[in-house]
Amino acid sequence: MSEPKFEVPAELRNMAERTMEQAEKAFDMFFQAANKYAPLSHPGAEVSKKALSIADQNMRSALTTQENLLRQPIFKRRCKYNRNS
Repeated sequence: MSEPKFEVPAELRNMAERTMEQAEKAFDMFFQAANKYAPLSHPGAEVSKKALSIADQNMRSALTTQENLLRQPIFKRRCKYNRNS
């Protein structure tokens, strides 16, 4: 039996991609500002820098995952989700 094919309209896909680009730019600006204005002389400065670095890596990973999901056909995503549920 053939699998039904679901297509996301190009306009919706483009909007989602633009939204992801905007989110990535916003997080870049946030982390740049956080690193610039984080006090460097207090006793927990190294811990603060490490926490920012980890948060940055996690956010970039989440954005990359979301971008990959946007590029997959919707039916494959749905099947993969159902198998993992």
